[in-house]
Amino acid sequence: MKVCSVCGHRDNPYWRHSRFDFNADYMREDDFAREFPELYAQLPSKPKKLVLGLYVYYRRGKKEKQVYRVALEDYKVETEKALK
Repeated sequence: MKVCSVCGHRDNPYWRHSRFDFNADYMREDDFAREFPELYAQLPSKPKKLVLGLYVYYRRGKKEKQVYRVALEDYKVETEKALK
């Protein structure tokens, strides 16, 4: 879980660090729908993305569906451009 050292904000504990996308966090789709219902309603189907505030959200996964979250400045790197 991420905790801001300046303001003390605690990130949702369901976000997990991705082993393959070093700058990405992911959450199971059903957990995301339960924790963030307003964002889940806005989230488009694959391969489109949702840019909201400082983060880019997108769906991924074949067997178990996940929602990935990447900081906007990290999303703009070459490896993530394939999702556009």
